[in-house]
Amino acid sequence: MAFICYLFAVFFSLLLLKIVSTIASAILSEIRLSQQADVPYLVGYLLPYSVGGGLLFFIIKYFHKKGQWFWKFSKFDD
Repeated sequence: MAFICYLFAVFFSLLLLKIVSTIASAILSEIRLSQQADVPYLVGYLLPYSVGGGLLFFIIKYFHKKGQWFWKFSKFDD
């Protein structure tokens, strides 16, 4: 069960990473077009991945605790 939780957490966090990076790149491109200002490339590149990495960490941590909770109570079924 914990392995399934890990797989779900990784899939869900990669999906969230893609959504966040798409939204952030769209916002940054609108800023570039509207203000004609140079937004640094590193901010546009690192911001979505750092947010997605943080989400990945917390989602895996949440499902890891949930898997431990499930495993603890499923031992009593034997």
